[in-house]
Amino acid sequence: MKLSQLTTQQLADVLVRLTPPLCRILRDEATLAALDDLSFTTLDAQPPLCAASRLWEKLVPVILQHHAEDFYAALSVLTEKPPEQLRQQSGLTTITDLISVWDGELTAFFTSAGSAEQERS
Repeated sequence: MKLSQLTTQQLADVLVRLTPPLCRILRDEATLAALDDLSFTTLDAQPPLCAASRLWEKLVPVILQHHAEDFYAALSVLTEKPPEQLRQQSGLTTITDLISVWDGELTAFFTSAGSAEQERS
């Protein structure tokens, strides 16, 4: 599945299934505290790799320690594989699955949307 190639109805179905696990993660006190520790205006001023490493450092442990089931549920929706299969497959396969979901067209869309928003500011 490539998100950029989904019909509106397919995208709606994916969003309906993704919303519960993502909201449980984003409403969690530990997740909110990790996000509060990050200053997104400071992150924007940093080189992308540095900003990504700060996000990774703060959020990945919280998500994997407190929300492993939600993490696997979200991955399952995106990869169209059952959570148990995801747990058992190699990490490289999972990363490859995620890269195939998030394609260049989607990245270009969000990059151009972000640029347009900055120009309006």
